[in-house]
Amino acid sequence: MALSNDMAARTYGDHAWFQQIIDGSPLAIQVTPGRTNGQPMLTVATPIRNTGGEMVGVVMFTSQMEDIVQQMQIHRLGETGVAYMVDSQNMLMAHPRDIFSAQLHDLSHYPSVVALRNGDRGVLDFTDAGGIQWKAVVVPLDNEWGLIVQQQVSEWQGPCKTSSKYHGWRSV
Repeated sequence: MALSNDMAARTYGDHAWFQQIIDGSPLAIQVTPGRTNGQPMLTVATPIRNTGGEMVGVVMFTSQMEDIVQQMQIHRLGETGVAYMVDSQNMLMAHPRDIFSAQLHDLSHYPSVVALRNGDRGVLDFTDAGGIQWKAVVVPLDNEWGLIVQQQVSEWQGPCKTSSKYHGWRSV
C-alpha cells in the first residue's frame, strides 16, 4: 500500500469501495464518515491495470464532502428553501446547513427521497413529519445519486421576491 500523505500504510479491504473494485467494478464511489474527524468523506476508486489488462492495484482519492458542497455552491433558497444531495444509499451528502452536512444522515424515509427512489420526477408535494407542507423538485443523477430542491409551500405560493440580480425570478 502506498499513500501520498504522511500517514502509515494500512489495509482498505474492509471498505465497500475496495470490494467493488476487487469484484470487477470499473469505478467505485462511496461516502463514509472520516476515521479521524467523523466528517463525511467522498471516496472514488478505480483499478490499476497492466498492459495485459490484469488488475495490479487500486487507486483512490478522498475529499471532504464539505469541500465539495462549497464547490457545488449548494445554498439555501429564500427563507425556507434548500438544495441537497443524497447518494445511492440515501445518505445525505451535501446540504447548506452545517448541522446536516457535518455527519451522514440516512434519508431513506424522508418523503422527497422516497419519491426519488420510486421514480417520481418533476415538482411534487409532500408533508414532513412535523406537518410542514413542501414543494420539491427531484432530479436523479446518472450515478444513482439524487439532487433535491425543496421549499415550504407557504413561501412557494407567497409573493415573488426580486433583486437586481434576479429581477422577476421566484426565490426558488
